[in-house]
Amino acid sequence: MDESEVYFRITVGARSLYRKLVAISIFFLYFFAIWIWPYFLPMWFKLGLITLALAFLVFSQLSNKSGEEQVMFLTYDGRMASSQAANAFEASISPNSYILPWCVQLHLVSKVDQTSKWLTLYNDQVDDASIRRLRRTIFRAKQLGS
Repeated sequence: MDESEVYFRITVGARSLYRKLVAISIFFLYFFAIWIWPYFLPMWFKLGLITLALAFLVFSQLSNKSGEEQVMFLTYDGRMASSQAANAFEASISPNSYILPWCVQLHLVSKVDQTSKWLTLYNDQVDDASIRRLRRTIFRAKQLGS
């Protein structure tokens, strides 16, 4: 980021309880949909699908065990940057971003090569002031985009 601009520093925690709860609730919805709805499927096939979904849930929870926080920078005009070595990017928040009660989904579009990236920040990963600032930035992007 350019030092001539005013920016806000957002620290994103590595772990999120909300993320685990959302993943578990989606798994249980999948479980009940497979168990009840297709009555014509054999029981061994249903158990196989549920076991596969459970293995995917466990694998995704184990693969997200990074213990380091990420630092991002947000400007007034909706540009976001990260200087971490593994996830370095600089992009602007697009009007396609949206807000859920437990998280914000940021659709980031790079100004250089127009690539897009989705970033989910859960409410327990980021402090309250940063979540409010991100929500205001998303509302501003939606107003300017339409």
